[in-house]
Amino acid sequence: MPAKRPRSKKTEKPSSSKKSAAPKRPGKGKAARPAWGLWLALLLGLLLLGALLWLARREEQHPLRPAAPPVQTEVKPAGSGPGQAALAREQVESFLAATAVPADAISREPADAPRHYQVRHRSPSAKAVEELRRRLSRLAPPLVLSTPEDGVLAIADSQGRALLTVQYLPVMPPPKAVRPPAVRGGRVAIVVDDLGRGLKQAKQLLELRQPVTFAILAIEPHAAEVARMAHAAGREVMLHVPMEPQGFPVVDPGDDALLVSHSDAELRGRLQALLEQVPHATGINNHMGSRFTEDERAMATVMAELKERGLFFVDSLTSGHSAGAAAARQAGVPFVRRDVFLDNVAEVEPIVREIRRLVDKAGRNGQAVGICHPYPETIRALQQELPKLAAAGVEFVTVAELLGGDRTAR
Repeated sequence: MPAKRPRSKKTEKPSSSKKSAAPKRPGKGKAARPAWGLWLALLLGLLLLGALLWLARREEQHPLRPAAPPVQTEVKPAGSGPGQAALAREQVESFLAATAVPADAISREPADAPRHYQVRHRSPSAKAVEELRRRLSRLAPPLVLSTPEDGVLAIADSQGRALLTVQYLPVMPPPKAVRPPAVRGGRVAIVVDDLGRGLKQAKQLLELRQPVTFAILAIEPHAAEVARMAHAAGREVMLHVPMEPQGFPVVDPGDDALLVSHSDAELRGRLQALLEQVPHATGINNHMGSRFTEDERAMATVMAELKERGLFFVDSLTSGHSAGAAAARQAGVPFVRRDVFLDNVAEVEPIVREIRRLVDKAGRNGQAVGICHPYPETIRALQQELPKLAAAGVEFVTVAELLGGDRTAR
């Protein structure tokens, strides 16, 4: 019996129910998880980096400001009107005290927070004015001091906005015991200074039915034209002569001014040159001149020239110690002195009050002279008041008529 062959071992085949494992592909199954985690971590890192960059940029544009020390909390930025006005008042009060101005010589308007000071006291020295200018310039923010008129200090902020003014008025001598008899209503002459800069103001003044005298600065661009316009309309023309003020040269009257340092010949030559630039002038009055009009020699020289030309003199009385009247009397020159400055406060209501005060003075003394400037507020006040006062019996006249004659220009 043949031997049985040994049964060979069969290779086991996988059951049909089980599939052989397919080769694993990248990106699927368990092998893909580490790749997704890497991308997610990278995305978060980029977001974090972007946020940090955004915060850093914002910090540059809006840096944190350190807290200001307490001493700086009261300092206001430029243009803060009330704070700077209070600072200006503080400096002015200190200045008035330092220059020994008596308390009863100071008038404040309005009283609680003054914007306008009127001081009946001698004008401060140039050194004192310059020291005040330096103190104001060192403030934070700085303030600016100017001297637009003789005896006027104006303080403004760094943008040029006016904060307050200080007007020094001459100390008047005591009134004489004997007064001329009063005339009903009185006669009033009004002189408008500083004309010649433009034609608009001159035309507005010519529209007034009541006469006003045109005092023209020769240095102004339309001086001759305004003089001819006024003369053609039958209005009185005067030369407004710049003269040396107290505080010169800090207070500057202009290159063509008469100075006490000039010789007699130079004074007469300068006055002649000024008169040639303002035709039809029948007289003169002083622009500034608080120093010059106190000098007897200088005023005598001016009066000699006026006498030869047949001109009169109006003393603007920028100094209570003016030698003008005495010099005019000695030379035989007709003269009159200013009684009231109408627009020290350049606002309509205060100007109206000064016009009425001028008229009251004319009623008591028979006549009075007022001086003003071609400010818009002044012209409105004249337009408002003069017709009413004329209707009430006040006689408005020229300076020449006040002096007793209707003079004609040479």
